[in-house]
Amino acid sequence: MTKEVTTQATSPLFFRDILGQERVLGYLKAAFNRGRLAHAYLFLGPEGVGKESVARALAAALNCADLREDGDACGVCPSCKRLAAGTHPDFLVIRPTSKERPPKIVIDQIRELRRVTAYPPVAGGWRVTLIKPGEDMRDDTANALLKTLEEPPPQHLLILTAGVEADIFPTVVSRCQKLAFTPLPYPLITAELQRRGLSPSQAALLAALSGGSLGRALALEPEDLLRQRKKRNRSGGEKREEGWEEERGDRQLYPVIPTLVPGSFAVILRGAGAAFGPPGPGSGTPGRGGLESPGRLAGQTSRPE
Repeated sequence: MTKEVTTQATSPLFFRDILGQERVLGYLKAAFNRGRLAHAYLFLGPEGVGKESVARALAAALNCADLREDGDACGVCPSCKRLAAGTHPDFLVIRPTSKERPPKIVIDQIRELRRVTAYPPVAGGWRVTLIKPGEDMRDDTANALLKTLEEPPPQHLLILTAGVEADIFPTVVSRCQKLAFTPLPYPLITAELQRRGLSPSQAALLAALSGGSLGRALALEPEDLLRQRKKRNRSGGEKREEGWEEERGDRQLYPVIPTLVPGSFAVILRGAGAAFGPPGPGSGTPGRGGLESPGRLAGQTSRPE
């Protein structure tokens, strides 16, 4: 395998490990069980909501030697172990590699993919290729991919990921089955962060800033946010920024995010006064009434690896 097309080097997830995305998972499981999978899929949605994880879970199920009753991969057969070790020869990932900034997926990578797919899958099952992110393909790269999409080899599945459909060549989009991934609910992200060892206040902070993306939440560092906050307070000496509250117990910060409804502005100001300390001259009476929890707001934007 050359550097243009690489095997996936991270531990696979299985359908049972995916957070949210019930609609997408249900569709793929049904198509898999009926033997009606498309030859190419375009996974659309924000970064960090499970598009790559679903691709890996599908690859695991397609190549598993001992499927569970629910159609998920067993996790213990040789194929599953190879995926876990990042050494499975039939799960390929194409990412930007060019030296330009930002890097792009170049035509040589697609040419290498075509050379690989000219042969049957090495392990005798399915070869799954993930192109991520699809919008980073150059124009000539997208054109080179069309031949593979128009004449898909047997037992080969191609998956592209992208934020929005408009960022992909229309001719590529038209040859793929589109599946939409939505942002994850706030409570789901909070629970997962706590399961990974964060305190409740840290998890609440990162989940509220994540925009429904677990990947984004995991990339944030709560202690860094706290240090930045303290630095601003020391350097400026101004009153605290709106939209933040400091929990003095463990010195963690989390957002105070109101739900805006008609007539709630005065209530929001009172809530802000309660969160950020005693009111200044001419301020209204501080209070917390009318403010919704961060979970309520994040839940409104929830959607669906």
